[in-house]
Amino acid sequence: MSAELFEQTVVEEICRIADEKEINHSQLAKAAFGDAEKSITRWRQIRLPRKTTGKPQALTVADTYRLCEGLGIELGTLMFRASERFKMKQTSPNIQSKNVLKTAPN
Repeated sequence: MSAELFEQTVVEEICRIADEKEINHSQLAKAAFGDAEKSITRWRQIRLPRKTTGKPQALTVADTYRLCEGLGIELGTLMFRASERFKMKQTSPNIQSKNVLKTAPN
């Protein structure tokens, strides 16, 4: 279970960094996965739970690397930030995740 929670934290951190850099979801998807319409759908499926399963698409290491390239950051930086946030969530259950995964206007 905590592996899935960490993966969710990584996705949340990607969204936070994109927000900090004022990159919207469509721009990030195209920068990471190419300029095809499927790239936007792919990023949405990673971010948001599926209607059928209630779970998002798994985030692969390759996709994480591509998303970091799209954000202009190192993979290690993302992992460090996500790891620190994950530790905070584990030790302080009252810390609420910022709802960065919501569907934003593209």
